[in-house]
Amino acid sequence: MRAEIPLGGLTDGQTFVAAQWAPSVSLAAVDADAATSNAGWAIDGFGLLTPNLPADRVVLDVQTAVRDSSCFILRMTYQIDRTASTSVVAAAMPSWPQSTPLPSTSSR
Repeated sequence: MRAEIPLGGLTDGQTFVAAQWAPSVSLAAVDADAATSNAGWAIDGFGLLTPNLPADRVVLDVQTAVRDSSCFILRMTYQIDRTASTSVVAAAMPSWPQSTPLPSTSSR
């Protein structure tokens, strides 16, 4: 699952380059439509795509796992702590991959 997260506080044409970043992701809500046995939900891995390129957004990539045919992950939460430098870039912004927004908007 991928989500593009716009960064606030930038003016038109201004981008940031991450110097340091620390993302965290966790499950916030899960559901099962039927009785379950040995059901499981997990975040298997996560990270930022292209964290060192000039950008006006970050792309969070999350690998999830569900063990049970009637179980669903409903919500995930995320937080991204970052330090960055800003600059004005005249060149075109990079093309971002197709993404699916995460249902939660808990970010920094």
